[in-house]
Amino acid sequence: MRCNKISTYERIKRNDGFKQTTFNGLKTSVPPESIKEEMLKNLDKHTLAIYKNGEIKYYNQRNLKPVFIALEDNNNDFSNCYIADRRISKASAILFVYGGAKHIQTPVMTKSAKQVFDNNGVDYKTE
Repeated sequence: MRCNKISTYERIKRNDGFKQTTFNGLKTSVPPESIKEEMLKNLDKHTLAIYKNGEIKYYNQRNLKPVFIALEDNNNDFSNCYIADRRISKASAILFVYGGAKHIQTPVMTKSAKQVFDNNGVDYKTE
């Protein structure tokens, strides 16, 4: 009997759900404090928030899925993004570094994720 194997990438691609909010005129990679606070407050409802070019995209998937989808949405480039994630593990930290992330904020982060960010010069903030 033959199994239909679906790659992780294809499974993640199927669950493409995010909420988008636009802030007109803001073109920097680091948002104002009010937007940072809104992003963190909304992590109760969403798992990942990414600010880029005046827009916030919220992702609702679990585990590493939102990071993979966000990488695809941003053409594997987080260099001009400000990222707020509910929890950052070593695996997600490696994916953020792969995408070139420079600014990350999270309430919860593992020690190994901090080491990954420290070794790669990523500016991060935890609560």
